Amino acid sequence: MKIHLVQMAAKTNDKKANLERMLHYIDEGLRNGANLIVFGELALIGYDLNKGKFRELAEPIPGPSTEAIAQRISGKDCYVVLGMSESDGGFVYNSAPLIGPDGVVGTARKLYLADFRSILTGKTYFESVHFRPGQSIGIFDTRFGRIGIQICLDFYHPEIAQAQALAGAWLIVHPSATPLVSGGGKLPSVWDARPWENSVCWCYVNVLSQNPDHKFNGGSGVYLGTRGLQKQASIGESAKEEVLEYEVESKEVLEMRQAFSPLRDVRPDIIKQLLTAAEESRYGCVKNR
Repeated sequence: MKIHLVQMAAKTNDKKANLERMLHYIDEGLRNGANLIVFGELALIGYDLNKGKFRELAEPIPGPSTEAIAQRISGKDCYVVLGMSESDGGFVYNSAPLIGPDGVVGTARKLYLADFRSILTGKTYFESVHFRPGQSIGIFDTRFGRIGIQICLDFYHPEIAQAQALAGAWLIVHPSATPLVSGGGKLPSVWDARPWENSVCWCYVNVLSQNPDHKFNGGSGVYLGTRGLQKQASIGESAKEEVLEYEVESKEVLEMRQAFSPLRDVRPDIIKQLLTAAEESRYGCVKNR
């Protein structure tokens, strides 16, 4: 599989311009034989919690933007994942549809919304003002095998990736809007841990923005199980819009998983205890809204 991770600077609320930019990168990817092209979180509309018109510019899936992309890759040996604002039944979701040669395969909705003050930036995020949290873990079948999709903060909840890997996903796609990290050149070590824990190929795709309220720093990268970071795009103050290319086969990942993987030792009885502990937690656990 040939992967293109598109580290793109989206224009706030300019869906037309962003879609045109995406189609440009998709055309470029098709010419270069890409089998998977991924864009960052909310790349279709731009991530700006203060000015973003998430409800006004939300679309159903399938909808105009996903159909435009579906037409562009129709019959091609290629899949596309993009971040967008989705409307469904009066609700708005922070979503990432997977589009394939025959149209929309499925949609992952962000499960854990960012409602906190960031220790990285000092900024406060209230995504729940705009979005409803998703309900289902994103696991999808493609011609290249089963893959998982999770969005930004979902990454910090290890049970999501574990469920995806246990379900047979060899590759996890991770569109994100990650703020500028201190020092400007290194992502937190947990970025190495999650792929290692689950013996997966992890494709992290960040967005770019110099907006003082929501500044994002790039650093998109590919992590390969116990081997760690394999390739990374520009990051920090020097981050730029670019395409990170990487080739990997599911066989390579699954062989790595057979050689060593904590997944082999997962005990359902322990997982059930986790469920019980979460239901009885004193640390602010909430039911799905």
